[in-house]
Amino acid sequence: MSKSTDNFTTTITTFVAFSNNLTAQTTTAISLLSETTHWFRVWAYNEEGLQTTFIITSTKTLDGTAPSAITNLTALTGTYPGEIDLSWSAPGDDGNSGTLQSGSWFYISTTTLFSQATTQSYWDGKRDNAEIQISTSDINPGFLCNYKLTGLLENVTYYVRIWTRDELGNWSSLSNGATNWAQISILSIDIDTTTFDFGGLPVSTVIVSGSTITIINTGNTNATYSLRITTTPAWNVDTSTPGNDIFALQGIFNDVKPSTTVFSGELHGLTTTYQLSGTAGGKFVGNQTGQNVPPADERKVWYLLKTPLSTSTTGQQNMIFYINANAP
Repeated sequence: MSKSTDNFTTTITTFVAFSNNLTAQTTTAISLLSETTHWFRVWAYNEEGLQTTFIITSTKTLDGTAPSAITNLTALTGTYPGEIDLSWSAPGDDGNSGTLQSGSWFYISTTTLFSQATTQSYWDGKRDNAEIQISTSDINPGFLCNYKLTGLLENVTYYVRIWTRDELGNWSSLSNGATNWAQISILSIDIDTTTFDFGGLPVSTVIVSGSTITIINTGNTNATYSLRITTTPAWNVDTSTPGNDIFALQGIFNDVKPSTTVFSGELHGLTTTYQLSGTAGGKFVGNQTGQNVPPADERKVWYLLKTPLSTSTTGQQNMIFYINANAP
């Protein structure tokens, strides 16, 4: 009985010789190459030593070699709240060689408990039901893989491990451990100007600011803006109605300079306490809103000033506008 891996063109191995006196109808070929087609031919001799013709058959061996364990898994704190970014180099289908075929998977599991992270039996129990299972195909050994863990508890440390399973269910060993904390929510804004000068104005004047204040959400989460103002040394502030030594300042989110008629009294009036921007038709809202602003988005704020009906001073009055980013 002979075997070959090229249909007996050049490679021929006789693994059951006539001298073995094999009379059984079955035998086993061992130490075969995995995932390889093997051809077999069988013949027999009678008691007179006459040989029969060959009978040839072939079959392909299954993949019995598992992917190698991943050894360079890394975990970095992500960009947005509750995120950790993972990366690793893919192993091969067989150890560190061969492309991972369709039907292969990466299994990722995490824990926030150090006692579990340092216990082998914990990871052994997590492998088959890992919370993250990523189907993959046509991945060559050494290919840099990336995955973003999301929805994690902010500012909590996570311990991460990964396994690879090939298309025939051969499992790699457990990877190296990777550890980091999930990103926190960061509220931050950038304002393109720090001063604005209305110039010299007479009493009973209504004027819209000549330029806008642009606000950029530089945080990593949506933000809702709130506005307030401080009073000046000589004047007090009202939301809509000026008086003796009383001015009114109103604000609106709008992408272009609005007319004075767009401002609506109490709805847009600033006070000395923070007031949150609303949704459409709400506080400080024009054709933009300061509510639930995504990261990197811009908003433009315009101001309408109503000077007092009369004033006890001719000195310059300094007003301080405050813009704050709040959780939505």
